[in-house]
Amino acid sequence: GKATAKGLAKARKACAKGLAACDRVVACEGLSVFRERFRAAATQLDAVVAPPAPAPKKKKPKQPEPPRKIDAAPSAPAPPPRPASVITTADVRAAGGVAPKKSDWNSKDTWEER
Repeated sequence: GKATAKGLAKARKACAKGLAACDRVVACEGLSVFRERFRAAATQLDAVVAPPAPAPKKKKPKQPEPPRKIDAAPSAPAPPPRPASVITTADVRAAGGVAPKKSDWNSKDTWEER
């Protein structure tokens, strides 16, 4: 990827923190190697020039849209037709036939239950 000014600043800060950590450590095997790596990285970062940040795009002011013509409101659905007479319990029983016996609906007729 391309180097950005923000990325280079973060890398420089990390190198500075690494060098500061090397200065704080009293004794560590290979400490001089780490210090040289941080110094080499810092000099390479100093050689890199960050490209200028792109100019922010100017946005055109938004023109207000003309008011839209509103269509006529849809008509409400017609309510379901009401029956001429009120349905009674006797009507329901007569329409359904004879009520089932308990032995009809309480039987174990599935293979899992046998």
